[in-house]
Amino acid sequence: MVKVMIKKLVLIIVIFLITKNSWAVDQEILLKTNQDWAKQDLIYPTPQTETTFLRIKIAPGEVIPYHCHQVALFGYVLSGSVQVETMGGKKHLFKKGDVFAEVQKTWHLGFNPSKTKDTEILLSYIGKKGVDNAIVYNESNKDKCHL
Repeated sequence: MVKVMIKKLVLIIVIFLITKNSWAVDQEILLKTNQDWAKQDLIYPTPQTETTFLRIKIAPGEVIPYHCHQVALFGYVLSGSVQVETMGGKKHLFKKGDVFAEVQKTWHLGFNPSKTKDTEILLSYIGKKGVDNAIVYNESNKDKCHL
């Protein structure tokens, strides 16, 4: 009788642990995607992946010139906003709290549209060891950044 009750109790505990989230932290998926904001598939390098995590600050009115990323890049806007525009004319405004997958192998620029407030963005590059996270556009490398 006692063995049966212990088995039932163990079974109840196991079911409880399996069905209840056992993490002690509050979780919220902010972004889960296989495409960037322009609806292009993300490309991940192999082998020798190298991750870079950084925070950037863009002054009011500042323009980040045309550039491209040969690696996957994810961003989270901490404050302010940033307008991103591709050479092909696609545009997107990211505001405080937005999470995004940046365009890859596509020439684009970014700028802070505010006249008074800085924009801060947390960035995570998933790149390849020895490969630059970003290439700045110029006439001699204009063909380096196409899918």
